[in-house]
Amino acid sequence: MQSARTIFVLFSLVALPVGAQDKLPLFDSHVHYSFNAAEAYPPPIALKWLDQAMIRRAVLSSTPNDGTIKLHALYPERFIPFLRPYRKARDPASWTAERQTWYRDPETLTFIEKELARGIYRGIGEFHVNGDEVDTPVMRGVVGIAVKRNFWLLAHSDAAAIERLFAFNSSVKIIWAHTGMSEPEQTVARLFGKYPALIGELSYRSGIAHGNGVSPEWRELFLRYPDRFVYGSDTWVASRWPEVPALAETARSWLADLPNEVAQKIAFRNGERMFAP
Repeated sequence: MQSARTIFVLFSLVALPVGAQDKLPLFDSHVHYSFNAAEAYPPPIALKWLDQAMIRRAVLSSTPNDGTIKLHALYPERFIPFLRPYRKARDPASWTAERQTWYRDPETLTFIEKELARGIYRGIGEFHVNGDEVDTPVMRGVVGIAVKRNFWLLAHSDAAAIERLFAFNSSVKIIWAHTGMSEPEQTVARLFGKYPALIGELSYRSGIAHGNGVSPEWRELFLRYPDRFVYGSDTWVASRWPEVPALAETARSWLADLPNEVAQKIAFRNGERMFAP
């Protein structure tokens, strides 16, 4: 009997738009359907853009979590829900303010435990925390919850914060949002060598594209760690959603410069492996 995962992949390939079967499908490890997007675009519109981009599945988190809950309920086979720890945010101003306080607010852990009772989540994040901000009882608690439940953390953090998270518990699993955004390639290589459970998500990551292909520094990283990188689009504001198909095409342009096996791993195989049903 075929596994649920195999059936889903076959279904996804059959459902590709006409003429698109030769394009590289994508697993998106960084999608948000936050208050701004939910107000602007009904779920079928959001799904249309994912279909056009040939994104078969996506890790989804939102501010507040209502958007994640809604999309997952409508399309459970397409979305992998992550719990975002921002409990007060209902508009841009409050969201910006809470990003500066959530990691030291004791109520954060209470909120996370209560929200996990829904039974739908497979990770915590995306959250924002850098450097010494990590060293709080709240962050130690978040790492403890993740390890206990075998969850992934999706951390928008600098290298110093990533190291501190692993120092709390070496068993934690971390998807590094944007792979540090602009952290030097040497730093990325050092952390990947040191922490086998660190995965690099590539949205907004500087330095990858070079000319019509991949820069020498990133080619070396991708070839050295082909199982450790995942595609992401990061629909962090509503205006990012209509750009999803174009973002996918941009990624395909540099992925085409890599060996096919490596390109497939980054595009979708690593994500499917990490979140197999």
